[in-house]
Amino acid sequence: MRKLFAISAIALALAGCEDSDDVENTVGQITISGTAASGETLTATVTDENGVDSSAITYTWMADGSAISGATTSTLTITEALVGQDISVSASYTDNDDFAETVNSSTVSVANSAATFAGDTTATITKNASAASTGTITVTDADGADTVVAQSDVELTYGTFSISADGAWTYTLDTENTTVAALSGVEDTVVENISITSADGTSASIAITITGVAADKVAKISDSDDGDTGELYYKFESGTTTGKLSLSILYGELETETAYISLYDTEGSTKSLIGELSLNEGAYGLRVNTFDEGAVPSKNTSASSVIDEDAIDAPNFIAGEWIDIVMTWDTSSTTEVGTYTVMIDGTSYGPFTSQHPTPGVEVESMTVRLSSNGSLSADAVYVNDLNIYSDVAGTEVLLEEDFEDFMVGDSLDDSNDDSPFGSRTFEAEVVVYGMEDSSGEGEGSGEGNGGNLSEGDVAPGTSGNKVALIMDTLDDDAGELRYKLSSSADGVSSISKGKLTASFSKTAASTCTIDSNVKDAYIAIYGASTSSYNALVDLRIDGSDYDTDYAIRNKNQDGNKTVDLTSPSFTADTWTNVEITWDATNATADVGPLVSLSIDGTSVGDAWNSYSESVADLASGASTFVFKLGDTSANMADCKFQVDNVKIFSIDDAGAETSVYADNFESYDDGVSLDTDNDNSPYHSNSADVVVATEE
Repeated sequence: MRKLFAISAIALALAGCEDSDDVENTVGQITISGTAASGETLTATVTDENGVDSSAITYTWMADGSAISGATTSTLTITEALVGQDISVSASYTDNDDFAETVNSSTVSVANSAATFAGDTTATITKNASAASTGTITVTDADGADTVVAQSDVELTYGTFSISADGAWTYTLDTENTTVAALSGVEDTVVENISITSADGTSASIAITITGVAADKVAKISDSDDGDTGELYYKFESGTTTGKLSLSILYGELETETAYISLYDTEGSTKSLIGELSLNEGAYGLRVNTFDEGAVPSKNTSASSVIDEDAIDAPNFIAGEWIDIVMTWDTSSTTEVGTYTVMIDGTSYGPFTSQHPTPGVEVESMTVRLSSNGSLSADAVYVNDLNIYSDVAGTEVLLEEDFEDFMVGDSLDDSNDDSPFGSRTFEAEVVVYGMEDSSGEGEGSGEGNGGNLSEGDVAPGTSGNKVALIMDTLDDDAGELRYKLSSSADGVSSISKGKLTASFSKTAASTCTIDSNVKDAYIAIYGASTSSYNALVDLRIDGSDYDTDYAIRNKNQDGNKTVDLTSPSFTADTWTNVEITWDATNATADVGPLVSLSIDGTSVGDAWNSYSESVADLASGASTFVFKLGDTSANMADCKFQVDNVKIFSIDDAGAETSVYADNFESYDDGVSLDTDNDNSPYHSNSADVVVATEE
C-alpha cells in the first residue's frame, strides 16, 4: 500500500559561525514530500527564517544511512533497489545572514508495492481430462517485479503443475487419483488450490475445479445369443448416393469378437456392402469382398470376404476409450465405382473404393453390430451421438440420436414404439455407461412396475440395509425425496384408487430442534397441485407445532388446521411402518378423496374425506409422493429422516392391488445422491439433500 509522507525535521545547526550582535540565527528545517514507493519521486524542501538561496544548497540523499550515489539534488526518484529501505536527506548551505548550516531530515520507509495478478486464475476440467490444462497469469507490480517465481512439475493433490517466470502455466490431472475417479457428475467437484508467488513475494492462487462427467445415456450392444448378432440397425426413409455418418463408439475390455460399422444397399447383407470399418484387438480394418468376375452382388452371389487391417493406416485404438468416427460416401457416379472415407478422432483416411461394384448404388441402411450370428461375446459395444445425413457436408439430417429421451433400460428394437431403429436391431438397450452393475442394468433405473426393488431385501434396522437418508443441511431448501408418477416408465400420471406403504425412522427431537422448535418430518401425497395446503394427505411426524407425536394437516375444513392424532406414540430412532390408502373414485370439486391411515398396523381412526384449498386438484387421485424433513429456513446437521421400502399400488374395483412403483434402495451404491445431482435418479428434480446410506 502506498503511503504519502510529509515529514519535517528540525535541522541541527551544526556550523553557525557568524559573529553578529545584531542578527540571530534561526535553525533551518528540511521536509520530504511525495510517495515513498518504487517509481515515485521524493522532494526535499529547505526553509530558513534567515533566508536561503535554493541554488546554494547541497543535498545528500541516503538509504539506510548510506549516501546514494549521484543523489545530490532536491529530488530523488525511487528505484526498485531502494524498496524496503529507510530514506533520509541532508542539506548543507549558508543562509542569507551568512550562517553556515547542515540540516538532516527524519527517515521515510519505502514500502513494497504488492503485485497484482490477472489472467487465468481459475479453470474447470472434467475428471477424465487427458490433455493438460493451460493458462497465463499476468503480474503487475509498481516496483517493477512483473514476474512469477517459476515452478516445474510440482506434484499436488490431484495433479502436476508448472509455471514459468512469464506466467504461462500447465496443469496435468492425475485421472487415476481415487478421489478424482470417484467424482460422479458435473455437480460433484473437488478443487485444486495452487499457490503462486510474484518476484516481490506477493502470494496468489490458481483454483482448478475438477468435476465429474455428465451421465450421458448411450446405446449398449451386446451379443449373448448364438442365433443372432447384437446390432443397432437403422434403415433410411429413402436411399442416398451421398451422405455422412458420425458417431462415438466404445468397445469394451475383452474384444473377443469383431465390431463393425457398416453401410449397405437395399439388400443389407455383407456381400452388398458399400463400406465397412471393423474394430478388433485394438486394430481397425476394412472389409474387402472379392466377387466372381461380372457377378452382380446378391445374397446368392459367390464371394470371398476378409477384413484387411492393412487397408487403413490408422493407429490402434485403446479398448474402453471413446472414439469419434465419421464416414462419408459418394456413389453418385453411374459409370464408376463409388468411394467412401473414414475419419477417426479427427484424422481422415481414404478415399477408399466402395466394396459394392454397381455404379450409382444408394446407401439405404447402416448398422453397428458386434460379433456374428454363430458367435457369442461377453463384451459390449457402446454408441452415442449417432447422426446420419444425406449429404457429405452434414447439413441434410436423416437421423440425430443422443439417446437422452429414452429411459435407462429401454430396448431399442422394434418392440419399442419410440425407437427409430429397424427390426434387425437386437440386444441393443439404453444405459448410462460407467454406471452399470454386475447385471448390466443401469444404476438406479427406477423404471416403475418394480422400480429399484431388488431381490434379497434387507429389513430396516439391519446392518447392511440400504435406505434413503434425508437431511436438512441447506439454508435455502428442505431435505426431500419426491417421486412423481409421470416419471415412471409405464406412463401412469395419477392413481385414482391406491395405497402407499413405507418404513421410516427419525432421529431424536434434540437433534432436530431450532429455537426451541422441533422440526417436522412429513409424508405427504399430492394430486394435481403440490402447494402446501393442497395435499391429499399430509402426515406430520414428531414436531412442536402440535400436542401429539403425529398429526394430519388438512384433515378437515376448519381453517386448514392440523389435527392431532392421540395414538399411536412416536419413538425416535426406531423403524416405523406407515400405510396410507386413498379412493378418489367418487371425488368431486367439492368432496375430496376418501383417505385412511395406519401406523405400525394401528388405524388412526375412521377414514375421512381429504380437504384442500383446491379440492378439485384431488379429484384425479394421487400423483406425487413426498418424504420431507425440516423447512427452507432450517439447517440441522444432525437431524436425519430415513425412508425404506417405498411401495405404491393401484387398486381396482375388485380390490386387487397392482404394483406401480417400488424402491428398497438396495440397487444403489452407498452414498449416491438421489436428487438432481444424479441424472440417473428416478426421483423428481425437487428432491434435495438426500442420499443412499447403509445402516451399520
